[in-house]
Amino acid sequence: MDAPIACTLTGVGFQQRLDAIAALLAEGLRSYTRRDLVLDLEFDPAVADRVRDLKRLEEACCGFLDFALAESPDAIRLTITAPERARATADDLFDQFLAHNPRRSGADGA
Repeated sequence: MDAPIACTLTGVGFQQRLDAIAALLAEGLRSYTRRDLVLDLEFDPAVADRVRDLKRLEEACCGFLDFALAESPDAIRLTITAPERARATADDLFDQFLAHNPRRSGADGA
């Protein structure tokens, strides 16, 4: 059975996660690309542990999204893929990972 298109975090927990994502983006995001239902985030390797933690935490609360990591000595890339059934809400879902991004006007490939 497919996981519901919903985050299990609410209230303070949800806001704390958004704040943590915003801090991570401000400190380590190098670039991002949006392609339809896929969001690629490339981070500086200095924040790799935090990116791994984010992936683990997001998988627990947003089980309907797919999170994949690719690591190299030069970068860590987090790829988030929304299922087709989430197409109507994909912009809102991905905006949570970009809304507070100081590099927002940069590399959006949408």
